[in-house]
Amino acid sequence: MNQDEPDTQSVNRALQDKGGSVLREFTRVVNAFSKALDQKDRQRESIKYKLEDLFGRIRNAAQKLETVVRNIEIYRRNNDKIAVALDNLAEREELIKEQFEKLMATPRFERDEGAGEANRQGGMSLREDLVRKRKQFLDGLDGIFRKLEEELAVIEGVRKEMERARMEIAIKNEESLETKLYLENQRTQLLREVKTLQEELDGSVKQETVLIREFDRLLNGAEAQIEIGQEADRVLLSVLAESEPDDPARAPARDSGPIPLVRDAKKGDRQPRGQKKAAS
Repeated sequence: MNQDEPDTQSVNRALQDKGGSVLREFTRVVNAFSKALDQKDRQRESIKYKLEDLFGRIRNAAQKLETVVRNIEIYRRNNDKIAVALDNLAEREELIKEQFEKLMATPRFERDEGAGEANRQGGMSLREDLVRKRKQFLDGLDGIFRKLEEELAVIEGVRKEMERARMEIAIKNEESLETKLYLENQRTQLLREVKTLQEELDGSVKQETVLIREFDRLLNGAEAQIEIGQEADRVLLSVLAESEPDDPARAPARDSGPIPLVRDAKKGDRQPRGQKKAAS
């Protein structure tokens, strides 16, 4: 027996064990990176979805806030118009009041002496003439007072309507101010949530970048090391191609696909490490 056989056998088996161990460790690392990267991918997309939802809610709140602010401005202008109209009504009422007081304080009978004399010549006594004139005066005065009272009634009705409208405007304006405050607080809260999610996204992307960079380095390094010399490549293919029906456990599976660690045919042009290319 060759004295080198025990060493060859031990080295063979040791390398098989080491190969299995390295393969298991490499598989474990690859699986760990793949799982972590998949988790980071799902986390990134989840945060982006939440951010998009928040941006939509912020736009919606901004539109509502714009409408509320516009309504508040309309209420303010309408309230100013009502205030001016009420001032005008008050001025008109003051004028009517002055007319009332003037009519009540200084009533005058405008006597037509010529007409009175003619009436008396026509057979009407002085008493009858005074009664007639008093009736005419009172009828005319009553008509004036009635018109003034009717105008006051109209003014009062308009004032009540304006006061009612102003009350409704005040209620709506108060509700709009409360809505405005709510929407502003909501927008502030949403922006705070956006900031938190954006920071979370930035941190997650940084972690993902670290994993991608390291995983890429690991795979590129492993790929660069999987390079077999030409002679070993021929021997390996020859051995694996041998059929050993008496020992099926040692024979390679026919449907197992490409053999790991064997470089693609296009890689065969590379010079094996430690060997010089033969002169042509």
